[in-house]
Amino acid sequence: MKILLTNDDGVHAQGIRELAETLAQIATVTVVAPTEPRSGASSQITSRTPLRLTFMEESAQLPYQLYSCSGTPVDCVKLALNTLFASELPDLVVSGINHGRNDGICAIYSGTVGAAIEAAIARIPAVAFSLANHSDKCDFSEVCAFAKQFIPQVVEHGLPHTTMLNVNFPKTPAKGIKWAPQGTGRFVNEYMRAETPHGTPVYWMQGDQVDPDQRTGTDHYWLIEGYATISPLQIDMTDHPFLEQVAQQWPLHL
Repeated sequence: MKILLTNDDGVHAQGIRELAETLAQIATVTVVAPTEPRSGASSQITSRTPLRLTFMEESAQLPYQLYSCSGTPVDCVKLALNTLFASELPDLVVSGINHGRNDGICAIYSGTVGAAIEAAIARIPAVAFSLANHSDKCDFSEVCAFAKQFIPQVVEHGLPHTTMLNVNFPKTPAKGIKWAPQGTGRFVNEYMRAETPHGTPVYWMQGDQVDPDQRTGTDHYWLIEGYATISPLQIDMTDHPFLEQVAQQWPLHL
């Protein structure tokens, strides 16, 4: 089993290093991760500057191959598939473990999820892993243990061609794990105003995710309740029921 592993916290992040060591026990792992943190990059790509793909010398002491990429998480996947895996695609693309949750609306902004979506675009099964802890040093043992037994199941059973799995773990040990739809909340109190030493106003991003519809059973709901969640996400964002409705109810004429 060949796995391409990436993230959005950067090649030096604890989450990707621990997950790489874990997955190297069951697969041949190639890590291609951003040179520096690129959180919130979503599906951003680099189009006007050349990318650098650097083999890191410390790979000689590691049970996996390690590369840094000067671009975004999606750049990492695209570049790896077109260079390192040009002759033979990986069996799976894994993204994470992210330092911080990517449930609900966070999935829209997440570079961790964006990288997995890019794999789905390439018709490669993909899983994104996140832990609801933003600290630089986290206890990833529960996520790693789950990934080690879950990844082979994904490869064995497969996924729909344009679907990826978004996995989120709570900060404390999970009460269990739930398959759940993505929450559709939003952020509130998104910016904190401050001033430079010269008195110029600046704004720091912050905010809390809320669900205005108060939907139960979503990934956001279960994560707050202390459960780990798995949400199948797809690259087709079409609202098919609404499309059928408007096609019948809104006649168009040119």
